This record gives sequence, structure tokens and C-alpha cells, in this order.
Amino acid sequence: MSPDRSTRAAIPALLAPIVVLLGYLLMSVGALLGRSLGFRGVLVVSELLLAAPAVVCILLFRVSLPDGLGLRPVSSRAAFASVL
Repeated sequence: MSPDRSTRAAIPALLAPIVVLLGYLLMSVGALLGRSLGFRGVLVVSELLLAAPAVVCILLFRVSLPDGLGLRPVSSRAAFASVL
């Protein structure tokens, strides 16, 4: 039985740098606009804005959240191969 090709495990590779850059820019803007919230408030707003483009992209490309966010455990074989 072949794997189902209608579900993706990740976003397209060429789109990833754009999403990272957008997240970085949003984080920087959020840090500037949230200065009145104090240090912890700026950190929370900046981190949420950093992750927002990636989560939106994962949802738009219909990647399952556990796969897209890397929440599924890897096999012991894959973990061993990554050490080599």
C-alpha cells in the first residue's frame, strides 16, 4: 500500500526561508511596538509573532500540527543515524 500523498509532512522547502524572514521581521516590529509592556511583555509578544507565520503556513498547506511542529517521536534507528 503506497503512502497517502494528499497529506504533507512539511511546508515546501523554498518557502521556509521566506517564512523565517517574515517571522524575524514581525518579531522585530513587535519588540518595538510592545516596549510599553515591559521586558516580559515584549518577550511574549515577540516570541508569538516569531512563531505566527510558521503556524499559519503549516495550516495553509494542511500539514498536520504534530508533524509540522515536530511533536512526533522519531524512531530509534533515525535517532541513532543522526548521531553518526
